[in-house]
Amino acid sequence: MKYYRELKATYDIEKWTEKCEQIINKIRKPEMRGGHDAANTIAGIFIEEHYYDRLLTLLKLNASRIVFVDKYAKNLQDKFSKEILELYENSINEYAKDTGRGIYNDIARYLKKMQKIKDGQPLVNKMIAGFRDKYRVRKAMIAVLDQNFK
Repeated sequence: MKYYRELKATYDIEKWTEKCEQIINKIRKPEMRGGHDAANTIAGIFIEEHYYDRLLTLLKLNASRIVFVDKYAKNLQDKFSKEILELYENSINEYAKDTGRGIYNDIARYLKKMQKIKDGQPLVNKMIAGFRDKYRVRKAMIAVLDQNFK
């Protein structure tokens, strides 16, 4: 972003918008998603330019990657709390299909972040109840949920 800001400083405001779009189009792939590095770069540009609607779209396109959603959710959670909660919910539910104590600890960490978002607590409670029911044979998952959410 350092070089991006230096380049931006060489343009006047009217011409920068066009140049910015050229940069974005050069980075992203035809499916609008971009590879892992490209998506992170584009997200950084969207944050820098305050293109929050576009950042939300990018998060939706990369919703299967919980780490990506989590990385940029804080930039949108005040303005788009409902959408961010939905992205977290879908991503966590997908992530929960995998097993392992590390995954369960990650899930607990993401759920705690969701609790802090407006209207997040009821959804987190519902998700925890769903995990306890659906994955009741996963003793380690239940133990992590018990440890973090009493």
